[in-house]
Parts: sequence; structure tokens; C-alpha cells
Amino acid sequence: MIDCSFWDFSQFETAWDWLGWLADIFGIIALGITLVQILQVKNKVNSSINAMSELKRLQEQEILKRAFADLSRQQENIYWLLNKFGQSGFRTSTFEEKNGEIISTINHCLNELLSKHTQISKPLRLAVLELRKYNGTDKKPLEEAEGYLYSALQAVKTADEECAKANENMIAHSN
Repeated sequence: MIDCSFWDFSQFETAWDWLGWLADIFGIIALGITLVQILQVKNKVNSSINAMSELKRLQEQEILKRAFADLSRQQENIYWLLNKFGQSGFRTSTFEEKNGEIISTINHCLNELLSKHTQISKPLRLAVLELRKYNGTDKKPLEEAEGYLYSALQAVKTADEECAKANENMIAHSN
């Protein structure tokens, strides 16, 4: 036969016995409530982490869009230098200033890009190296720099498309 002495209320002879029994029941209930609250906190922490990741991706995409716009303008500046190369009527300082502006803008883009974007930063560094070789007498460094800049722009487009796709996935899976 099963011993049911636990459920036998005759074991509660004093108020303290009843109070102890009620404390045990409330303790079990409190444990359940605590576990539910822990799970809720865990879900909120995970939601916060996901939101921060989404924000980081959106910021990265914004940086890529600015870099694309800046680098496109610098590509136009290189085209201008290539088109005006060897023409009379321009001071050497004009070419040097334009070249310096291009290098400065590319360096700024390099500083803003995340380190994971080596497919963008490598051709940009090579473009800067070529532009620094430009001395006003040889067109070859400009042509090389333009090629590297073109590669970097294509890599920026690819990275931006990847960010856009990740953002679409984020929106599709959001609650």
C-alpha cells in the first residue's frame, strides 16, 4: 500500500507546520515563475543582439553607398586627368591638386571601410600607389589607377548587393 502520510493533514499540528508547508508550495511556484522570467530575459537579450547586428549591417551598407559615390567622383577625376594629359593651357599644379584630392578621398574611403572588405581595400591601395607614382610626365600610372579603381567600384557594388540581400532576409524573417 502507498504511504499517503504526506497528504495527511494530521501531520500539521501547529501553525508553523502549516506555514512551512505553504512556504514550500510558494517556493515551487516561485521557481516556475523565475524560470519563465529567465527565458523571457534570454529572448530579449537575443532580440537585442539581433537588432544590433541589423543596425551594424545597415550602417555598413550606408558606408558602402557613400564610398561608391565618392569613388565614382574620383573615377571621373581620373578620367579628367587622362583626357587633359598632355594638353597645353593647364598648370602642373592643377594636375597635382586634382591628383592629391583623388588620393585623399580614396584614403578616406579606405579608413571608413571595414577590415573585412579586402576585396575593396586591396585595389584601392594599389590605386593610391599608382597615383603617387604620377609625376605629370607619364600617363601609365593614371591608367593603372583607373583600372584598380574600377575593380574597387565593382567590389563595392557586390558588397552593397550582399548587404541588401541580408537586409531583405532580415525583413522577411522579422516578426
